[in-house]
Amino acid sequence: MLERSPSSTSCPTVSCERLEGSLDDEPSPESGHGPATPRPATALQGEPGAAELLAEMMRIGQLGGFIWTRGKAPIWSDELHRILGYEPGSVTPGPEAFFGAVHPDDLERVQTAWQAVGHSPLQGIEYRVVQQSTGETRFVRGSGRVHRDGKQVQIVGALQDISETKRSALALEEALAIARAAERVGHLGSFVVRVESMEMIWTEGLELLTGVKEPNADAASHLERVHPDDREKQRHWWDRLVRERVAEPLDVRMVRADGSVRHLHTQAALMRLADGVERVVGTTIDVTERIQLEDQLRHVAKMEAMGTLAAGLAHDFNNSLLVMDSGLSMLAEEEEPEERAELIEGGRQALSRCMELTRQLLAFARREPFRPESVDLTEVVLKFQELLNRAVGRRASLRIDMAAAPLRARVDPRHVERMLTNLVVNAADAIEQLGIRAGRIGVRLEPVTLKEPLRAVPGDIPAGSYVCIQVDDNGGGIAPERLPRIFDPYFTTKPQGRGTGLGLASVYGMARQNDGLVSVTDLEQGTRFTLWFPRTELRSDGRSDLRSDLRSDLRSEATRELGSSVRREQPQLEAASEAPADILIVEDVEQVRYIAERILRSAGFRTLTAGNGAEAMALLEQGRQVRLVLTDLQMPVMGGRELAARINLRPGAPPVIFMTGYSEDTHGQGAAPHLTLLAKPFTPDRLIEFVKSALGQ
Repeated sequence: MLERSPSSTSCPTVSCERLEGSLDDEPSPESGHGPATPRPATALQGEPGAAELLAEMMRIGQLGGFIWTRGKAPIWSDELHRILGYEPGSVTPGPEAFFGAVHPDDLERVQTAWQAVGHSPLQGIEYRVVQQSTGETRFVRGSGRVHRDGKQVQIVGALQDISETKRSALALEEALAIARAAERVGHLGSFVVRVESMEMIWTEGLELLTGVKEPNADAASHLERVHPDDREKQRHWWDRLVRERVAEPLDVRMVRADGSVRHLHTQAALMRLADGVERVVGTTIDVTERIQLEDQLRHVAKMEAMGTLAAGLAHDFNNSLLVMDSGLSMLAEEEEPEERAELIEGGRQALSRCMELTRQLLAFARREPFRPESVDLTEVVLKFQELLNRAVGRRASLRIDMAAAPLRARVDPRHVERMLTNLVVNAADAIEQLGIRAGRIGVRLEPVTLKEPLRAVPGDIPAGSYVCIQVDDNGGGIAPERLPRIFDPYFTTKPQGRGTGLGLASVYGMARQNDGLVSVTDLEQGTRFTLWFPRTELRSDGRSDLRSDLRSDLRSEATRELGSSVRREQPQLEAASEAPADILIVEDVEQVRYIAERILRSAGFRTLTAGNGAEAMALLEQGRQVRLVLTDLQMPVMGGRELAARINLRPGAPPVIFMTGYSEDTHGQGAAPHLTLLAKPFTPDRLIEFVKSALGQ
């Protein structure tokens, strides 16, 4: 209710006389103050307790009012007292109390506005007041005007507490400012498209990404900014989103207003809001730097894989060179036609093997741009099989299984080769790291149709028809807490100094580039990586990329031990006897074992042979006596180091000579200092010299 103040009208802050002076001026026509119009009676005026009802309404609306009649004391409502922080009746209403509650930073502006009220209405000025009872700062909106009723002139005003609305607005403004800053920092933007009208609005962040300061409201025009090679992809994505309700991520290149090209990744969803209008709401992030980093990672990972391959290839070259060099040396002294023919044929096969290794290495080492094509992945894997063998070395056995029908996908076959090499090398590294003797790696190709999305790590696999390449190993598996991170760049589970953590990141990047996916599964005794490529149909001309007879021949060799070469029947030298032998030759490559045995027998030594360390130990445990062991270092099942360690535990252990074609075996990771190392390739004379020296001859 309104309360009249006592007779005191002292106003030290803004004098009542100054306010009265503003009322003496005749109002301008624009001010809207003319003769008073009759005020119609309202229904409320006739109600009992109308004043109380009016006060309650003002309290609910947080609206305070005052009336100041010239020559009389101001009248304040109870709610005005509360807004300014006074208890009703505790203060004398007037300019002193009123302006004393105004925030100091707003005081001058508010005083000026109220002094001018005699000339023009005060329309909704917003400012702050400091409640005198609590010291709390509140936001208010003040309005006022001059009311003339005959000779009586009054200033009528209202003050509404808008603190909650203002704080909500400030919070919203702050949130929007934070969102804009976050978009700038994260190089992302947001957009909303009305599906029916294609009207598009977007944030400042998306304007920065595209370089368009005043975006066109038509979403269709957005397609013009997409790189020409990606426009069909963009159209297909939009159709699937709007018509089929399939929300998939989109990766396209955007040509900015300045002509530069950026890689953008978009996630969007179709939704219907309360107004019933369908809208596409999405976010777009600039992934250009990530794409460039992935390209670098792929190159680094390729170089890492090349290092592993180079070591294996060098070993195989050394074996072939040994066969050719020793064969030529023995050919000069051999007179028997059959023996000469055998030596020549061995040299030819070794030379052919070197040529094939060189061809595969050059094909793998090419750095070509991304060139997807429709290929039969069985053909790609089968042609690449031998190089996979070399990449792993002799740490496990490899099995390749595939379906009889062609499995076609649109991919860059060079990328498939590199992805498969990385996965197989990782599997072999895990097996070697744990010291598993019977290491197994399986590669399986098969068609898979998903009727609904498949939960997987690092992301779900959408429904569809795929060609899957699985790589399994029994290398101990990966801890569950590490699975989500294994595709992160520079994250590795290998020991320090063994890997950069770039291989799997490279696999992930290349899979995505080929419109495919990669997933990882923790098995009971190992890990399974699966490459998922969308399956395509056979070419319209019906031709096969691989002749059926060649595919049949290759599949017949799909299961083999790593590092083994094509077997051929060797001439029988002499039947092994139970008598003691001079030298036990342990070598898994049959041609090298044959050459070493022939050289030593020609020098008068009695020999035994074994294909790996386990076979050699079996012979020794059967009681076979030897004076010397000549063994390769890198072999499946049991290598030369473990064999030498076991031999040294036996009483009267014979000396051991290591043969190796790996350069790393001659340095810090090689044989123990007290063991003799013979580098491949070696000549017959050098082998005989080493053997005689070890035997004290």
